[in-house]
Amino acid sequence: EIAKLDIDVIICSPLRRTVQTCKLINKNNVKVIYDRRIMERNAGSMQFKSDKNIDINLWYDVNKELIYKNTEGFKKIRERAADILEDIKIKYEGKNVLLVTHGDFSKAMRTYLSGETDALKIKAMKHKNCEIIEYDI
Repeated sequence: EIAKLDIDVIICSPLRRTVQTCKLINKNNVKVIYDRRIMERNAGSMQFKSDKNIDINLWYDVNKELIYKNTEGFKKIRERAADILEDIKIKYEGKNVLLVTHGDFSKAMRTYLSGETDALKIKAMKHKNCEIIEYDI
């Protein structure tokens, strides 16, 4: 499906699973730029913890920069999303840009663009693996 799209540039998270996905889907050999701003949340001490140990209201609190001592708060992820989306608007005006990224970053983009701030609504946002969601920015 992606090979049928008119994509000018791909921006990919440098994490291994997104790099692997990008290589698989880039059938047309589109230029790829790796950007740390679209990496998944730095989960710090919460890495590999069960969802049962996570307070969802805290996890998706748009006002928290840091949670659970050293875990990146959703506010920081939204700031990264805002930063790259604003860069894309300027650098790639009129171009089609494909982002290969991660779940919480995808939610951060969606909430930045929609203005959603309710943690439960943010948690409920679904993004399937390799799903294509189109935005006009």
